[in-house]
Amino acid sequence: MRSIAVSGGWKIFYAAFSAATFIFFGVSYENHLIRMEQLQLFQTTAIYLADKLSVQGGFADYTGEFLVQFFGLPFAGAVVTGIMLSLVIILTGQIIRLVTAREPLMLFSFLPAAGWFLLLQNEFYSFSGVPGFLISLFASRFYLTLKQPSKRIFAGILLIPIVYWLTGAAYMTFVLVIVISEIIFRTKARELKPVPLAVLPAYLVIGIMVPLAARFLIIEDTLLQAYISGSYFRLSIFFPFPLVLIVISVPCFILLQEFLPFAPFAQSSLRPLRLNIISSCAIMLFLIVGILAWGDFRAEDQMEYDNLVYREKWNRIIEKAEREQPTDRLSMVAVNLALAKTGQLSARMFSLGQSEDFLFSEYERRGMTPFLAGEPFYHLGFINFAQMVAFETLESTPDAKFPSRSLIRIASTYLINGQYDIARKYLEPLSHTVFYRKWARECIRLSYREDEIRTHPVWAYMRSLSAKHDFFYNAGQMDVALRYLLLSNPRNKMAYEYLMAFYLLDRDLDSFLKYLPLTRQLNYDGMPKSWQEAAAYIATRLPDDLPQLEGFRPDQETINRIKAYADLFSGEPRDTTRIRQEYGDTYWYYLHFVK
Repeated sequence: MRSIAVSGGWKIFYAAFSAATFIFFGVSYENHLIRMEQLQLFQTTAIYLADKLSVQGGFADYTGEFLVQFFGLPFAGAVVTGIMLSLVIILTGQIIRLVTAREPLMLFSFLPAAGWFLLLQNEFYSFSGVPGFLISLFASRFYLTLKQPSKRIFAGILLIPIVYWLTGAAYMTFVLVIVISEIIFRTKARELKPVPLAVLPAYLVIGIMVPLAARFLIIEDTLLQAYISGSYFRLSIFFPFPLVLIVISVPCFILLQEFLPFAPFAQSSLRPLRLNIISSCAIMLFLIVGILAWGDFRAEDQMEYDNLVYREKWNRIIEKAEREQPTDRLSMVAVNLALAKTGQLSARMFSLGQSEDFLFSEYERRGMTPFLAGEPFYHLGFINFAQMVAFETLESTPDAKFPSRSLIRIASTYLINGQYDIARKYLEPLSHTVFYRKWARECIRLSYREDEIRTHPVWAYMRSLSAKHDFFYNAGQMDVALRYLLLSNPRNKMAYEYLMAFYLLDRDLDSFLKYLPLTRQLNYDGMPKSWQEAAAYIATRLPDDLPQLEGFRPDQETINRIKAYADLFSGEPRDTTRIRQEYGDTYWYYLHFVK
C-alpha cells in the first residue's frame, strides 16, 4: 500500500513537472529557445564533428547544438527541453535507488532537473550542459549496475577519462558518485561488494590528473577550462556557483538519502507520502521563486518582436503592439519597421507611442550587439550598414560561435553587392546545415548569374534600394543617410517615410516642410495623418500662410481636432489626463508631453 501511494504521487508530480516545462518553455519562454538556435551554426560535416571532438566537452557541445538546431520549429525547443529534464529526473532517481536500496525522496530526484530548468532561463548558460550532465549520469548508472568489484574498477578507471573528454565539467559528477557509492557500500551491507579501499584514492587521483595531462599534452587552455570546458557557460573565464551546485547535487543527495534520519521510511506507512508531499511543495516553491528571480520576461518580449521581424511577420508585430503598448527602444524599433513595411508608418506611428530614438537602435559596443539593430538598415536599403551590424554581432558573441542569423545576413549583403566570392565564404558553412542548406545552395547557384539576379524577386528589389553614393555613417545624423538613400532611388518610399518620421520625432519642422513636396513624386493620394497634424500645428504658429504648405492643407477633421486640442491645452487648470485620453495618438501630444 505504501509503495503504491509513493509511486502514484511520484508519477503525478512527474507528469505535472513535465507539463509545466513544456508550457513554460513552449509559451512563456519560447523566444529564448529560438534565440539559442540563432546563436549557433550546427554543421553536419565530419570535419565539424572532428573539430568538436578535439576538445574536452566537445561531444556534449556537439549533442547540445544538434538538439538546439530544431529550436526554430514551433514548440520543438519545449519538447526537447522537457525530454532532457525528464531524463535527468529518471536517472537521478535510479542512481540514488541503486546506491541506497531505497525509494528516493522526491525532492532529491527532482532538484537537479529543477536547477537546470532555472539555469536555462539565462541565455549565458549553454543548453549543451544538459546532455553533458546526462552523459555523466548514464555513466554513473552503468557503473552501479556492475555487480563484480573487478568490473567496476575497470569501468571506473576507463570511464573517468572518457566521461571527462565527452562532457567536460560533468565528469566530476561521475567521479564523486562512484567514490561516495563505494564508501556507502563499505559502511553498510549492500548487495554489491565494495571495491578495495585503495581504489577510491586512485579514482580521485585519476580525476585530478586527467585534466592536467590533457592541458599539457592535448589542449591549450587555462587551468580552469581544462577542468570545466566551455560547454556549460558562454563566458569561458567563469564557472558560476549554480553550476557547481548542479555538478555536486547528485552525490550530495545520495549522502542525504543514506544518512538523514527520515531516509529509512520504516516507521510509518504514511511517512514517505507526507515527505513527498512536502517535497513537491518545496520544489514548486523553488521553481516559482527561481522563475521570479531568474526569468527575464522583458527580454523575452523583446526577443518576440525581434523574431517576428526576422520572419517578416509585420502584421503580427502591429497586432502585438496594439494589445500591449511597448515602451522600450528595441521593441519600438521593430514596431516602426513593421508599420513602414506595411505602409502605415506616417499614418499610425503616434497612435503606438514614440520617442525620438525609436527609429533605429545603435549597435552595442559592450556585450553582444542585438540582431534587431541591423534590420531597419537592411530593409531600408542601407546594405553596408546592415553588413556592419551583422559583423559586429558576429564578433561580439561571448562564446565565439558563429550565429547562423549573422551569417545569413552577411551572405545576403555580399550577394546584393555582387561580391560573390566573399558571399560564398559565408554561404558554404550554411550549406552544411539542416535548415539553411536549401537557401544557401540556391544563393551559391545564383552567384555570378547576373541575368537571374536582376530578375530575382528578392535580390533585384534589394539592389534597387541600396545606396549608390558614399557617405560617412553617423548615428546621430541619420537624416543625412536617408537623404543619400533617396538620392540613389527617389522611388524608395520607405526611406522617405523614415526621413519624414525622423524630422517629426526630432521636432525639426523646418526640414519636414522642406521635404514635404516630395510626396508629389511618390504619388501620395493625400497627406498621412501625422503629416496633417504637423501641418495643422505649423499653421497655428504662423500669422501668414507658408508657401511650402501650398497644396498640402490638412482636412477639416484635423483642423477641428487641433482647435479642440488647443482649447484643452490652454485651459486652466490643464486637464492632462483628458488630453492623453483624447489626443494621446496625435503628433501634438508628442510635441508637448513626450520628452
